[in-house]
Amino acid sequence: MESLAAPKFPPLLPVDKMDDLRAAMAAAAGGDEELESLLRNFHRFSQGYKDALMEAQGLRVNYTSESERRQALESHIADLKSDNERLRRLYTETLFKFTNQMKFHTESRNLKEELEKAKTSLLSMEEEYKREIEQLKLSSEMNCNALENKLNCALVQQATNEAVIKQLNLELEAHKAHIDMLSSRLEEVTADVHQHYKHEVQDLKDVIIVEQEEKNDMHRKLQNAENELRILKTKQAEQQRDSISVQHVETLKQKVMKLRKENETATTAAAAGGRLLRNFHCFSQGYKDALMEAQVLRVSYISESDKRQALESHMKFHTESRNLKEELEKANTRLLSMEEKNKREIEQLKLGSEMNSNALENKLSCALVQQAINEAVINQLNMELEAHKAHIDMLSSRLEEDLKDVIIVEQEEKNDMHRKLDNAENECKSNLTALLTKSILKMKLAEQQRDSVSIQHVETLKQKVMKLRKENESLKRRLASSELDCS
Repeated sequence: MESLAAPKFPPLLPVDKMDDLRAAMAAAAGGDEELESLLRNFHRFSQGYKDALMEAQGLRVNYTSESERRQALESHIADLKSDNERLRRLYTETLFKFTNQMKFHTESRNLKEELEKAKTSLLSMEEEYKREIEQLKLSSEMNCNALENKLNCALVQQATNEAVIKQLNLELEAHKAHIDMLSSRLEEVTADVHQHYKHEVQDLKDVIIVEQEEKNDMHRKLQNAENELRILKTKQAEQQRDSISVQHVETLKQKVMKLRKENETATTAAAAGGRLLRNFHCFSQGYKDALMEAQVLRVSYISESDKRQALESHMKFHTESRNLKEELEKANTRLLSMEEKNKREIEQLKLGSEMNSNALENKLSCALVQQAINEAVINQLNMELEAHKAHIDMLSSRLEEDLKDVIIVEQEEKNDMHRKLDNAENECKSNLTALLTKSILKMKLAEQQRDSVSIQHVETLKQKVMKLRKENESLKRRLASSELDCS
């Protein structure tokens, strides 16, 4: 019983069954009657225990299988994570490759466009190079022709220089002959000079007398000019006043004529308006008479024909009265417009008269200012005339003193001239020889300089030709290299 009372249950037995077993054991201890029930319960509990063991084993098997599944699932999850990372990497790589491909595609398009532009630019550059080469060829040909022309001109210039040298030699010989002739004439000139001085002294005396007479004439002319200027001033002032007054009167006459014409037009318009008013009054009176007659006819005649005639006459008078009213309104509007125009023109005339008066006042002030300026100029001219008179008097006094000095100096110069003539003959001979030697040396130096200049010019032209040839060769090389690059 003790063995049965204290069995060792596995920990996997449920709690409610354990409580039932304990209750059963407690009841078995109570009596024999309950043994059978206990046995029954024991068998039941043992069967339940067996079932529980079977369930525990099944649960263990399930647990192991589930753990294996869990491990398999974990391994599968790890594989999936690795696959996911691998796929992410592949996706990122593909995206990166795709973006790179798109970039490369856009870059390739841009590069193609740039290539097309470069091709077009190369074609244009080739055309420009061809044009430049043609232009350079033409310019080189022109330069070569110009250089040839310059060489020909230089040769012609050299020939002309040689001819000029020959001509100068001939002129030297002619100058030598002329110098000999001049030396022969010097003796004749010395005798003529003495006579010339005597004649000049007499001429100066005559000139002094003539200048005194001219001075007296100038005084007379100045007095006459002053009188004429005064007379002209008075005449000009009177003429200006007369001209200003005449112009002012003419302008006023023209304005008065315009105003008369405008008044005549206004009076004609007013007369036309009065006539229209009179006609309107006449028609209105006739209209009233017609109304009275119509009333009389209505009273006297009852027939329809008389009524129709009265109505027709009434309508005619009514239409005529309307037309007359319209004409009167038009005439009134015309009169108002004419009055406004007349007012505007009168205001314009007033403004014009004011402007003209202001302009006349300005002109008068300008004329007064000009008169003052002219008077100042006349005073200045009088001052200058007085200064000229004083200057003429001073010059006449100086001339008299100079004549006295000249007479004294001429007597001294006569003695000096004889000495100078002798010295001049000797100096002329020495100077002629020196001049001849100098001229010959100058001609030789000029010939040498011209030869050196012509040689330098030819050398520079040769250098320019060489430079042009080198430039043509370099351009040809560049063209060849550009053609190779393009190909």
